[in-house]
Amino acid sequence: MERLFGKPPSIYSDLEKQISILTVFEEGNADALASRKPGLLERLKRISECDLQIGDAKIEIKKVPREDWAESWKKHFKLQRIGSALLVKPSWIKTKPSKGQAVVVLD
Repeated sequence: MERLFGKPPSIYSDLEKQISILTVFEEGNADALASRKPGLLERLKRISECDLQIGDAKIEIKKVPREDWAESWKKHFKLQRIGSALLVKPSWIKTKPSKGQAVVVLD
């Protein structure tokens, strides 16, 4: 993928499900990106010919909605109340601790 797209893919592996997902984010229209699919299929075929078990490969090309990535990741981090004595929170959440509650700010 790196040779085809000129940048390394990000790789996610789930050992329990025995799957790996390689992702490359590329700007351009869907038709231009779809034109690279035969190149990907050819490379997968070469890997199989080396007796490497790659399983069923699936190639998806999809549009990712525009988003402010510098800020959007924050939506996945919430405050955590651990019992009544501890509050763990990221710095951008403005929540006051309860009386006697310790606060850990963790970004």
